[in-house]
Amino acid sequence: MTLVQIAASVMLPAVAGAVGADEWAIPIVAVTIGLFLVSLARSVGVRAVCYVGIEATIVSLALPFLARGDTLVALTSANMMVALTVSAIGCARVAAGDRGRRNESISQSVHTWATGLKSPMGSMSAPLPHTFEKEHRGLPS
Repeated sequence: MTLVQIAASVMLPAVAGAVGADEWAIPIVAVTIGLFLVSLARSVGVRAVCYVGIEATIVSLALPFLARGDTLVALTSANMMVALTVSAIGCARVAAGDRGRRNESISQSVHTWATGLKSPMGSMSAPLPHTFEKEHRGLPS
């Protein structure tokens, strides 16, 4: 699928531009990324990534009917940013062996991860610079 995706991401936007459908160029690239996520889900065995890929594909196909110009670019970019971030989190959770929370939805996982309360990779919050210096120089807090 990867070679097909790369060829489609190059050829289909060019075809869209050649036939005068410029507004479809970026959503077509997003569609190929969504389809890539669906195929990736099969190879890595993460069902949530498949659902995210399907969502990304459907939303990318619908956006040209709902927005134009800069708004279309921004919405397509935001859609793909969320899809790729959620896919990465899903794969990281599986890689870390965190399958115990099967009833927790993806949105709850993303919210929890984003707020820094619980991360699949450990704490995501960095110490404040003054705290870091004190801790590592042996100074009292």
